[in-house]
Amino acid sequence: MPGLTTYGFKTTFNGFSMRLTFGSIDNPLLLELEYPAAFSCEGYLEERNTEGINGEIDVNEIWFDGVCLTGCRFKPEQKSWWLAQCTQVCWLMLFVLEGSLALSPEGKPDIILKNDRYYTFSDCPLDLKFYMKQPVQVFWVCLANNYLKKLPDKGQILLELVADSGPVTSRSREIIHAILNAGQQASARRIFLEAKVLELLSLQLGRLEAEQRVTDADDVEKLYLAKSIIEQNIQSPCSLIELARKSGLNDFKLKKGFKSVFGNTVFGYLFELRMEKAYALLQQGKTVGEVAEAVGYKNQHHFTAAFKKKFNMLPSKVGR
Repeated sequence: MPGLTTYGFKTTFNGFSMRLTFGSIDNPLLLELEYPAAFSCEGYLEERNTEGINGEIDVNEIWFDGVCLTGCRFKPEQKSWWLAQCTQVCWLMLFVLEGSLALSPEGKPDIILKNDRYYTFSDCPLDLKFYMKQPVQVFWVCLANNYLKKLPDKGQILLELVADSGPVTSRSREIIHAILNAGQQASARRIFLEAKVLELLSLQLGRLEAEQRVTDADDVEKLYLAKSIIEQNIQSPCSLIELARKSGLNDFKLKKGFKSVFGNTVFGYLFELRMEKAYALLQQGKTVGEVAEAVGYKNQHHFTAAFKKKFNMLPSKVGR
C-alpha cells in the first residue's frame, strides 16, 4: 500500500520457521515474534502472551509439535500492517472475528478480508502482507508439514484448499473461544487443544462437502442472500416463507441448504445474531428493556429467558 514501507527483515531465520512482524507508518517495528522450526516445544506445549507498544497489539499464542494457535487484537491508531513469513511448508486458516483487513499480494490488487469469514493459505515460503485501519480481531491456526503428514492423505485435502473462504459459524466461534480460554493442566490441555483444532478442520471440510451437495451454484448464492437478509432484519425478521420468496428459493431448499452450508438452522442463526447483538448493547450500558426491543423481542421476560439460556447469566448482570 502507498506510504507503507517494510523495514528490518532478515534474509535468514536462524532456526526459526515462522516470523510475524507488526508495524505502522510512524513505527515500522511495533512487534516481532518468531517461532521455532515446525512449532516444536520442549514440554507439552509452549504459550506466550505479548502486548505491543501503547497497547496497539495484543497477541496470545500456543504452539506444540506442528500446531500454532494465535489470537490477536489490533487497535491501530493509524494505518498499520502485519507480515507473516514462513520458510517451511505450512497451511494457515485465518478467522476474521471483528473488523476487516486487506491482504496485499505482490504486484496484485488488494483483497479485502471481511468480518465473520475465514480464509485459508498454503505456500512455501509463505509471505503474507496484511493492512488495517480499524480495530481488528483475528484468530488463526497454522499447521506445519510434520503435523499435516499425520492427517488422512497426509493433509493433502487441506493443502488443496488454497484461497478457500467461508462463513465463521457460531460453532466455530465457540471452539475458538474454548481454545483461547482453555484452563486445564498442560498435558490435558494439549489433548483438549488438539481435539478442538481437529473439530475446526472437520467443520470447514464439512461445509465444503455440503456446498458440493448443493449442486446448483445459483442456490448457494441465494442461500448467502438469505443469510444477508436475516442479518439486516434482526429486529423484524421475515417469516420462513417470506425469506424463501425474497431469496428466490422454495422453503425446502432454504431450510435444508441453510443448515448444510452454514451449520445452523435459519432460526438458530437468527437467535445467535440476536444474542451477540444483545450482549454488545448491554456492555454499552443499554437497559434490558431497550436491548430486548432492539433485537426484536416484544416481551422482556422472553428475552431474559433466551439470554440466560445462551450465556447462563441474566442480562442485568452484564457489565457489573
